[in-house]
Amino acid sequence: MLYLTKRIWSLMREDVKYIYCCLGSLALAIFPLLTTMYLPLWVTSFVSTGYITQKESEKIVANTALATTVAFPFALVFVFFVSDKVKPHILVPCAFFARAFAVMVFLMFVKVPDTPWMKVI
Repeated sequence: MLYLTKRIWSLMREDVKYIYCCLGSLALAIFPLLTTMYLPLWVTSFVSTGYITQKESEKIVANTALATTVAFPFALVFVFFVSDKVKPHILVPCAFFARAFAVMVFLMFVKVPDTPWMKVI
């Protein structure tokens, strides 16, 4: 185990692309958690206030999951294409900016789950 740790650290010091890969992996790993845990909790929180019914909240979560499942393969092809053409020192900051932009749009424009902005984000 000690050999592997030393080898990993030496590789990361030699080439910065491994650090970019680790950061990208960490940022990517949070999205399944957000969509499976926090999105349903946020949507169903509007049921207790009476804004939407339980059926409507289930429909919103199901439609969001369906749209994500359908769009994911196309987005993946696009990401693979771009990652082949653009160098990592440009791509990783752009990816972090895009995520931050999506979060800011969500926080500024999505106040209730049945808005059109919910479909965009």
